[in-house]
Amino acid sequence: MGEVKKRIRFFCGDSRLPYVNFFIYYRGFPRLLPDMRAETEALKKILDNPPLAQIYAREAFLHMGEQLDEMMGDFLQKQLLKYSKITVLKDKIHRAKDISEKLQVVIDQVPGLLFMLPFRFNAGGRPGMSLKLLRIAVVAYGLEKYREPQTFLSGYNASIPFNMTIAQINEAMGSEEGDPSFLPRTLATDFTQVAQGFLKIPQAEKIKDAVELYYLAQGTAQVFNNLFFELICRTPTQTSLALCEKVFGYLLAALRRFELDQFVKGKFTVEQIEALIEKDAPNFRHSHLRKPIFSNVTNFSPILQNTKQKGMSANGQRLMQSQMEKVRKLSSDRASLLFKSLRRYRGPQSVVLVMGLLQRLDPSKLTEVADFLSSKDTPEEKELYQLVERFAEKIRKNTSKPVIKAVFTNKSYETERLEQAQAKLAALDSAKMMNQFKVNDYLKDRLAKLYERVKMEGALTQGGIAKHLEKFAYAADGLIGKPTVTQAEIDQFEEDAIQIVEEIAAAGDLSIEEVKQQTDAIKELAEGMKGSSADEREDLISKVGIKLMDVESIAQEKLPEEERRKIDFAKLMAAEIIPIGIQPSAPKMNVADFLSFPLAKNKEKAQANWFEYHQKYLRILIDNKRIAESKVLDIEAVLPKIPAGNFKKYFDIFPNEQLEESVLGAVYSLWENNGLLKLRISATGPEGAQPVEEPGEETQATKTDAV
Repeated sequence: MGEVKKRIRFFCGDSRLPYVNFFIYYRGFPRLLPDMRAETEALKKILDNPPLAQIYAREAFLHMGEQLDEMMGDFLQKQLLKYSKITVLKDKIHRAKDISEKLQVVIDQVPGLLFMLPFRFNAGGRPGMSLKLLRIAVVAYGLEKYREPQTFLSGYNASIPFNMTIAQINEAMGSEEGDPSFLPRTLATDFTQVAQGFLKIPQAEKIKDAVELYYLAQGTAQVFNNLFFELICRTPTQTSLALCEKVFGYLLAALRRFELDQFVKGKFTVEQIEALIEKDAPNFRHSHLRKPIFSNVTNFSPILQNTKQKGMSANGQRLMQSQMEKVRKLSSDRASLLFKSLRRYRGPQSVVLVMGLLQRLDPSKLTEVADFLSSKDTPEEKELYQLVERFAEKIRKNTSKPVIKAVFTNKSYETERLEQAQAKLAALDSAKMMNQFKVNDYLKDRLAKLYERVKMEGALTQGGIAKHLEKFAYAADGLIGKPTVTQAEIDQFEEDAIQIVEEIAAAGDLSIEEVKQQTDAIKELAEGMKGSSADEREDLISKVGIKLMDVESIAQEKLPEEERRKIDFAKLMAAEIIPIGIQPSAPKMNVADFLSFPLAKNKEKAQANWFEYHQKYLRILIDNKRIAESKVLDIEAVLPKIPAGNFKKYFDIFPNEQLEESVLGAVYSLWENNGLLKLRISATGPEGAQPVEEPGEETQATKTDAV
């Protein structure tokens, strides 16, 4: 209302006229000034970020008019009542303090609400313009909101019991007599309305309208295809995975059809629109939807691109690497489902892009998927098999060639390009400071491991290690990749490396002899760079880097144990670092809640050693590289402070001495739905120990702060 008050003062000075019956004129039309409905006011507040959503939302609500405001408020109120019946949402909605919080809870878990809202009403004139503006605001908000969809994924997986059968799912999903408390049923209903809304949009007649529709299509497709992709990676059971297709399939197919109708059969093609966006000419570009905005859409989920990767940022490249790592670790049936969905909903170019990247990252995965698809008999799967088999056949031909003993020869241009691409892909998955390094993989691995160790354990260089790595990166960068280097460049590199050694030595209290031993070794390596080839020089630089890390290790070992290992108990307990399952897509939970799980063969075993199964599971996570060993050591160090529990039922996650992830998943599902509280009898522990706090509103806030 602040903007409205300014306009009133503009017309009436400082007089205090009643707001309700006062009309102002904005762009030639009158607008009544009563307050908006609480529901639409809350929606306006939510859409106030990011900036693009704010621009379009404010304009949309300014044009809305009292009648549309009332209709939208009634609709939101009705939807909140509907969502309050959903099992995984009702407690959160009831705990919310006001309408704004309730609406935010729903939007976190039910993305279809916002996207279907502009399609629920038919209006012309200014209100019709308001709905068009609101569509763009919603997409801009969704691209920011669902970039990290952990809340949605956790709620979706928690809503499907582990022991639910296909028959029970079909019964719950029934259109007429289905279960209104079943979240996937509500999602499917909302997504259907979004799909029908898109299919009713007429073809654009002006280039400005075409650009807006292109943004709508690309942004919406990115959001929902990415949610589907994450569910393929993280859904715990095959039953819930099959349900994902029922929930998302119609919407994703409708979005693909909308793109074809608008930009293949329509007046303006994708090439024309992208050329206009790329040129960014002042006389022709859109006032708001310009090149940086579309780059943001491209980088939202790079794996879903159905065209060449244009304008991908460094963050987009890192995200692509992360997504490809998820694909590499999928089982053959899930990878097959991903390829099928990409081909069906994003086009053949998208799946070819992913297969090409996977061919370089893990060729064996493509052959596994090809073998899996070879036995399928549906037309779609046969076509997909032919596509995958083409890639797999190339891999088999390359691996079947006889191995020729290596000889020292100059590398070909293609070999150098391949090695450079592989090095870049490997660098994308390293820590932040490692991105600047162009040294070989062994050095990067050693530096990254040391960085993680001192970052988590050490008091020596928690702030300085990044500085040391950065200095060495810049010092080494000038010598790598050049055919020849000058003596001055070598001397400068030697001086920089010795300076780093001296800085580390001062912080770690190294002796003069220890420092001299390391600096002499660095001088000898630098001397060897004179007249060396590029490959020989890179090897020597790697050895210098290893010497620097040896100095770090020596300095670290000289610290007293109590300084070397400083554990913040509260922060450790709140840290969400425990994956529930060894798959990369497994959800994570905080340490305190995990240690409260009743994991034991029986009550007697639990009383004898409450943490036996917890520690055994943590060791499995270490073996599978799902958690840092230093974190497990920290957890084990504070176990005496944590009380044991007393429950009516215990869960054996190691039947026959083998981890049974489904049992662990069931315990996690109980915890998500507060089912463990009903099984708890009491909590007892060592003298002076405080009970682990149950996950309530305050604990959840602590979780968020820790993350």
